[in-house]
Amino acid sequence: MKKAIVLLLCLSVLIGCAGGGEPQGVRGGVQENFRVGSEGIRMFFTPGVPTDRLFDTEEFNALVELENVGAHDAGAAGDRVYLSGFDSRVITGIPSGGVPIPPLEGKNQFNPRGSRDTVSFKGQIAKITGDVVPQPLLATLCYRYKTEATTNVCIDPDPFSPGIRTKVCEPGPVGLGDQAAPVAVTNIEVEPRRGKTGFRIRIRNVGGGAPFRNDASALGRCNPQERLKFNEVDFVEVTDVKVGGISVRSSCRPLDRGHVRLDPTSGQGEFYCEFTTTGSATFLSPITIDLTYGYRSTIQHSLVIIKTDID
Repeated sequence: MKKAIVLLLCLSVLIGCAGGGEPQGVRGGVQENFRVGSEGIRMFFTPGVPTDRLFDTEEFNALVELENVGAHDAGAAGDRVYLSGFDSRVITGIPSGGVPIPPLEGKNQFNPRGSRDTVSFKGQIAKITGDVVPQPLLATLCYRYKTEATTNVCIDPDPFSPGIRTKVCEPGPVGLGDQAAPVAVTNIEVEPRRGKTGFRIRIRNVGGGAPFRNDASALGRCNPQERLKFNEVDFVEVTDVKVGGISVRSSCRPLDRGHVRLDPTSGQGEFYCEFTTTGSATFLSPITIDLTYGYRSTIQHSLVIIKTDID
């Protein structure tokens, strides 16, 4: 009897191990839904580097950790981290032009966690005259990023035709979830009429930082030693809009040199695109919206410099 009980326990363990399967959302080792979250690159100071206090006889070292938790690769030319906020006569040797962001792979089917790396700043601390000198540190992250939003929409080529028709779907508003990016497509209003279907596409800044024009000169002016212009901040480029694989980007409006302006208070913006239709039968079709933009985020660290030679 005891042997039978032991045998049954062993069998149940083996069946449990074999039937455990893969984690939810994973099939064949591939993460099916990796576009989750509302961030691109996270940034934070490595704890203790620097400490909260340094003597004026010590070297200055700061480590900034970067974690790409979005679904687009980063670390291209022009992507940089800058360190500012301190008196350059007290902390010397820090490059005003920042340091490049190392290549950071975004999340994908085979890497659902993204990647991380660090950048370092090394300098010297000059002799100070006061006993204690506060030196705030501001790290500014400037990089280009992309959003890809995909969902299905109902197309009705002849919504007001008389007679009774069997429809597979009804055109209406479509809400979208996370897209693993700091700018998201939040809602699509489908506006059908005969021969054309309109899409009112709403987007929003959800990442906690500030988007700016997808432009190399704007990316350079993201440096805190310079300043982004008024007509560069809160702009997102509409790279493409496809319905059923057909681009309707040329119909999208209103755009400012291909960009949508976001309201600086709400962080929201919208644009309108049209898709030409034929026939009369309704159908469900995929719509894909690609957005490209620069993005800036900041973090701070409080540092105090202490004089070593007390008079």
